[in-house]
Amino acid sequence: MSYTIIGLMLDIVGAWLIAYEFVFGYSKKWRAKLAENRISTLESIRSDIKRMWNLPSPPYTGEEIAGFKSEIAQKYDLQIQEQKKIIETSTSGHEDKSILLALLGLLLLTAGFILQIVGAISA
Repeated sequence: MSYTIIGLMLDIVGAWLIAYEFVFGYSKKWRAKLAENRISTLESIRSDIKRMWNLPSPPYTGEEIAGFKSEIAQKYDLQIQEQKKIIETSTSGHEDKSILLALLGLLLLTAGFILQIVGAISA
């Protein structure tokens, strides 16, 4: 009987280790995907604004246009760098941890089933 109970406990722990990716992994991947989408949006906005400043604009001098372009570049480049940091921090080490925990969970499930079989045979 004790083999059966130990086997059930190992199965519970193994199942939770396998479920790690489902419980925690998707939120990390979702945050990274949102940041990637924000980066593409910011790059698109930045290029549209830069293209707009290349249009003929009589009220502004060349120096003013250059100042506007550098201001826009600094603003959007900073935001893009922030989004890249979010991607880096939300996905760093997650895949390795997820695979390791899943393998450990499978091993514990297998060991738990074997112990349950031994407990059933010896009972």
